[in-house]
Amino acid sequence: MPLKIESFKYNSQSINGILHVPEKKYLLQKKIFVVLLHGLTDYRIGPNGILVEIANNLSNQGFYCLRFDFRGRGFSEGDFLETDYKTMITDVETVIVGLIENYKPYKIVLGGICYGAKLAIYYALKGSQKVDNVIELSSVPISSAKVKGNPLFFRNTIYHVQRFTAKENLNNIKSRFKSSKINRRLMNELIFKPWFLIIVIFLTDIPQLFFFKRIFRQLNQKSNFNGNILSIRGSNDFDIDASSKQIKSLCSKHKILLIEKVIKDSDKYFSSLKWKAELMQVLIGWMKEQYS
Repeated sequence: MPLKIESFKYNSQSINGILHVPEKKYLLQKKIFVVLLHGLTDYRIGPNGILVEIANNLSNQGFYCLRFDFRGRGFSEGDFLETDYKTMITDVETVIVGLIENYKPYKIVLGGICYGAKLAIYYALKGSQKVDNVIELSSVPISSAKVKGNPLFFRNTIYHVQRFTAKENLNNIKSRFKSSKINRRLMNELIFKPWFLIIVIFLTDIPQLFFFKRIFRQLNQKSNFNGNILSIRGSNDFDIDASSKQIKSLCSKHKILLIEKVIKDSDKYFSSLKWKAELMQVLIGWMKEQYS
């Protein structure tokens, strides 16, 4: 399918992305655009390239799909450390306005994975541009409230610290030091670079303490969104209990139809080919029901 580079401007900074354009033989009568949002520290391909696969599959069904990098991420301009929820919501607004001006889409579907899924829900309920439906993939919890047995604060930092201190990784570091001459390059690769990443992620985790509470209060206010939310997550997603409960509560409050699908045994990011295939089957089937 044709791929087109798209660029949107916010002030002097570029927000860059890739538009998957359906081939003529697949085109629907009306332009349906799907905008896909990546997570907080990710970029436009998503974990394990999942957003690319979703865009390719939906494009082959006649849907236009845009994957873009938030400012400070991937190929977009901006400072990594200055990216936060406020700038990300602004980027979603900028991109949607740009698509409306350039393509005049009939409907816009907003989808996201992890933090991107939470942003998709928030923008659909509170954004200034109309969103028809939402695709929520493995959203992190909507609010910062702690759930018993599920610590939400600094979860990304904890995850990366656990990865570094895992026995397999520490053994690998020891063997590398034994087999190689210790120098600045090796120290940077094995020690300084991983811990610099952990510090950066720790700094991006801090705003959750304040931002999530404000977001949850705003989400509980009246919304103009009258579409549906398709929620897909793996049964082994560590956020499944907290996120599912909070999203159900929001949908009940705002009288939004929630369609929940759980991929058996899948992790948070649908890492195996089997889980991805099941995800695509559910997603394509739902999109066809909505727009064919």
